Amino acid sequence: MDEGYFPDEGANEAGIPKRAKIDRARLFEEAFTDELRLEVGYFFVELDELMESVWRVYVDVKREKCTMVEATVVVKLVMDAASALTAQLQLKYPSLTAAKQLFNIVQNEAPESFRRVMLAINEKFLWDLKESQDNGDGVVPYIPDMFILEYLSVGMTSDAYFGL
Repeated sequence: MDEGYFPDEGANEAGIPKRAKIDRARLFEEAFTDELRLEVGYFFVELDELMESVWRVYVDVKREKCTMVEATVVVKLVMDAASALTAQLQLKYPSLTAAKQLFNIVQNEAPESFRRVMLAINEKFLWDLKESQDNGDGVVPYIPDMFILEYLSVGMTSDAYFGL
């Protein structure tokens, strides 16, 4: 008997209503979209952690705890790690080829609570910036998730000016 021969193939599908087939396709698409959003979210969390490393080393340079050469090495390692993260994301989702696609996923799919969190991060940054200047320290503490806020700001500006 031929290995590719299945006499009852398609027999079960005949009894399935068309609506169930459509729902299955829609559910698959929604699951893929949710997974993509989750992966993009993790991507930005990891980039934010890398950004914090850069911030820490430059604060150390400002406070003269390390040299600019050491900071440059850290930044180079962070850039290599960010490139590797980007490559991994693109291997998993080959359709992601431009920064605008990531921007659209985050900007257009974000719930209202996400937007409120982004506004709170911006307010905290502005408050900390004012405090650091009032105290004469000049060092603003690192604010988690600031990277995604900056990414969205650059994306919105680029979109407004260039229609990207």
